[in-house]
Amino acid sequence: MHRTVAPTQVTEGVYSRDNHEFSFSSCPDDSTWVTWSAYGPQGSRSFARRVVGNVRGNICPVSDSTASQVSPLLIPGEVPTVAWLQSEDNAYSIWCADCTDGRLSPPRRVYCLPPEAKPAALHATRTETGAVWLTWAQTETGKSTVQLLHIPPHGAVDEFTLTAGACQDYRPQIIPTGSENVYVAWDAYVDGSYDIYGCAAHTDGTEPVEQISRQQDWAVNPSLCRDPEGRLRCVWVNWQDVMWKQSVVHQKFSIRGAWHDGTAWCPWTGNDAAIDIAPLHYGLLTDFDRKPPALGHQGRRLHPMLRTSQDGRTWLFYEAKADDAAQTIGSRGRLVGLCFAREQWSAPMSIAEGLVYYGLPEDDCIGDTLPLVARSIDLEDSDTDADELVLNRVPLTSDLPAVPGDRIDVDLTHWETIELPLPEFAGNTSERTQLPGPAKGRFRLIWGDFHVHGEGSVECDGDLDQIAHYARDKGGLHALTISDNDHFWSPKIRGNQRWLTDFEWDSNLGNAKALNESGVFALFPGYEQTIGADAPGMGRRLLRNHTSVMADDDCMTRDLFHFSPAVMAARREGRRSSCKDVTECVKWAKEKGYYPLPHAHSNWWRLVDPSVQTCCDVMVAWMRNIEVFDIYHSYLNRGMKFGFTGSSDSHYRNPGLGGAVTGLWVTELTRAAVLDALRARRTYATAGQRIVLEFTINETFMGDSLVVSEDPCLHWRVVGREDEEYVLNVLRDGRPMHRERFTGNAEGSLIDADLVIHRPGEHYYYLEVTSPEPIPDYRSNAAHALGGRGWSSPIWLETADWIVA
Repeated sequence: MHRTVAPTQVTEGVYSRDNHEFSFSSCPDDSTWVTWSAYGPQGSRSFARRVVGNVRGNICPVSDSTASQVSPLLIPGEVPTVAWLQSEDNAYSIWCADCTDGRLSPPRRVYCLPPEAKPAALHATRTETGAVWLTWAQTETGKSTVQLLHIPPHGAVDEFTLTAGACQDYRPQIIPTGSENVYVAWDAYVDGSYDIYGCAAHTDGTEPVEQISRQQDWAVNPSLCRDPEGRLRCVWVNWQDVMWKQSVVHQKFSIRGAWHDGTAWCPWTGNDAAIDIAPLHYGLLTDFDRKPPALGHQGRRLHPMLRTSQDGRTWLFYEAKADDAAQTIGSRGRLVGLCFAREQWSAPMSIAEGLVYYGLPEDDCIGDTLPLVARSIDLEDSDTDADELVLNRVPLTSDLPAVPGDRIDVDLTHWETIELPLPEFAGNTSERTQLPGPAKGRFRLIWGDFHVHGEGSVECDGDLDQIAHYARDKGGLHALTISDNDHFWSPKIRGNQRWLTDFEWDSNLGNAKALNESGVFALFPGYEQTIGADAPGMGRRLLRNHTSVMADDDCMTRDLFHFSPAVMAARREGRRSSCKDVTECVKWAKEKGYYPLPHAHSNWWRLVDPSVQTCCDVMVAWMRNIEVFDIYHSYLNRGMKFGFTGSSDSHYRNPGLGGAVTGLWVTELTRAAVLDALRARRTYATAGQRIVLEFTINETFMGDSLVVSEDPCLHWRVVGREDEEYVLNVLRDGRPMHRERFTGNAEGSLIDADLVIHRPGEHYYYLEVTSPEPIPDYRSNAAHALGGRGWSSPIWLETADWIVA
């Protein structure tokens, strides 16, 4: 039994303060081994440390290699083992070392992954015979499978591949079920939905895969345990799509479960046969009725944890926000526990509070004192440096404080359950160009969002595969870039210590490789260049030149300008608060052949090279920039050319329903064709509605240029919702020159009379479609899903006499 001791800071800024991916295990000698990964200028490194009481041993690198070391995992046993993933020259392998006498044994490589394969979600256990079983998700071109490795104390290593049938398998968990048997549960995407699947394995092979969850909603992130009677139990996160007042689309999460009766999996319900064991929407769903609203940033807190205790009970743990009004980046977490005994769940109890990303020991059984590791957060009253890992031990007693009801649940009155995709998305790839001219019938309309966030961004959530499947099958998109921040941009929180790690970047590459499919879905690897410029006279406030960078390249690399010695030295000395310069970033993207899409924040961005920055987001979830700020026309009025795009910057894992999308006229549905459309400016932006926009001048298509010797003829076609009213504005040089109202759709033309005589020179034209119904505005990037606004890319025109003159 553990003694109750004061919290112990495990990490000490060794190598980097960006500590993450931790794992730990309690040992029979009352010590605890903790392992973690840290990311810095030389890549990821992994470390381990033994703690006895509050006495800390030496911090031990798991390896002397300079290769990237990620996902370290403590495997319990009489002699604990550390396993980790090591990457060198884009090739991954699995390594192990034993924890003995406060030190690590020399590392040994136990397995090499196939070339170019990307691993994720490494998990392990040890059976009674001392054999180690390792499992992970492995992405390759067009697929993701669960791999299972059996490493006996002596003899050959056995490998098995597990799949639910569609080869879209993710996030495995494994537990021992006998002297040489294990059970693996994972989530898989089959027939348009995530469900939980499981499989028993032993030294002779694997049993047939069985489906564990059977609800209509998505089921993800499983956790396994054996209860005191030896029965398998599994819980997972249930994902239900909801909409607030016919406006904002989010998700409502809960925990559901099942237990195995020896023959089949049966529902494991909450009290009074409720289908949900526990709600997870506190702090996750936006509460718009509060003043100011609680934004409900997702946070990485959707991972239930099951354990059995030595006194014969089963425990369910999960983390919630301590205060739902706080954003994820500035909110403490609360570890909630529910105890299951005599077929009844206890009331939710507050196990611990004050840190974030709580984790439990890898041990299958816990005692009456629960060891916890969590990350500290940089708040004014924090006792610990930000992003350090802290080991704590809390008693599991019957008198733990109950979590107040208003800190578990939220008012769901205005949230309506919806089914996605929405009916209006059906058949939204059938449109082809119809206006007279060379483009007629040549191009097909598709929809994209080229700036959404996932788990790699510090204040966001969303596993990358879930975001991509949502975009394709729920959000009505055909092209997507998941562009997590390459570093955390706020200089006030965590001192910019949180970087997009090399392993997170590899996960982005692997996800794009697995789910990009020509003719079906164009998924780009990409990231957000978090570019800043110091604002004169504004202290440390940054002017943000953020850019979403993407490429048709499965081996795409990132820039690492934020790690240059000169930048790091200037930041340490307080001479610079920004990490990157937009000019060097655009130049770098041009040299690489990558596509940099500027994402204008508020009233600031810089157009450096229009030959590379051929488009810019004019519509984003948190603001209709083109309606509010004159930050685009100032460039257009100087003769610079760029097309219009809409990107949600979604932090709510709802791409396609995040308040901004891009319409693209493409020759085919491939990544190359999407980039061709962006570079040719055959694009337009909408506030979410799938409005069809075609625009030509003298049969020259939007995004292009022409020279005229006679007054030009403008021609347009607009298709909106059948019974909705719209207003069409035709703008020349940013000023309305024609306006008309219409219902549903409109097609028309006009001659810009006397232009050549009275207004010779250079001009640009574009369409704007608006709706008399106002679009609701919310704080941050919580956004109305289907706003009736649209803006075509411009067409540039010069008069012939002007050119001669």
